[in-house]
Parts: sequence; structure tokens; C-alpha cells
Amino acid sequence: PQRVGSPLRVDRIEPPVIEANRIRRYRLYGSGLTRDTALSLDSASFVGSSLSRDSDRMPAEVSPQGDWLDIFISVMLVPGRDKVVLKLTNGHNQSAQFSALVQSIAQR
Repeated sequence: PQRVGSPLRVDRIEPPVIEANRIRRYRLYGSGLTRDTALSLDSASFVGSSLSRDSDRMPAEVSPQGDWLDIFISVMLVPGRDKVVLKLTNGHNQSAQFSALVQSIAQR
């Protein structure tokens, strides 16, 4: 069982910019991240644990120490907006927010 000691927090996301309209795996670094951490975005998006399932808002993988989690994210690009806010909530009713840049990557 994980200790409730570390507060839920997100320090950074890798890669640091979310690529619009393309689903891929991102890693969030922070603390207090658990298997039951749900993640939602303040914009039309897919967020989930697997490409083959619906947007379940749950992580694909979480480190045993709770210092990172992997999750699949795809964000629809909204004209005039270059940021999205990720909102996380864990099973201990802690919540955290983190804003990430969104960019549309030109197709070559």
C-alpha cells in the first residue's frame, strides 16, 4: 500500500509539448501519483490507459514510488489556445493541476 505521505503534484510532462490531434504516450513527473489517479483536460481530448480502449482517464503505468505516470493523450487543437490544463485527482481526494503547451506539428 502506498503511504499517503506525499501530496499529489505534477512538476513536468515529457515530452514537454502536447502534440495536437495526435495520440501518443506522455510521462508526467511529480509525486503522490497512484494507479487510481484520474486525469482530465479542460479541452476536447482523449485521455486514457490504452489506445484500444475508450478515454478512461486512467494511467497506463505508474512508478512504484509514485513519482511518474504514463498516460495516452490526444488534444484537439483550438484556434487561439496554446495551452491545456491537466487536472489530476487521486484516491485520497487530493487534486493537482498542471498546464501544458499544445502545438500542432506540421505534417511533413
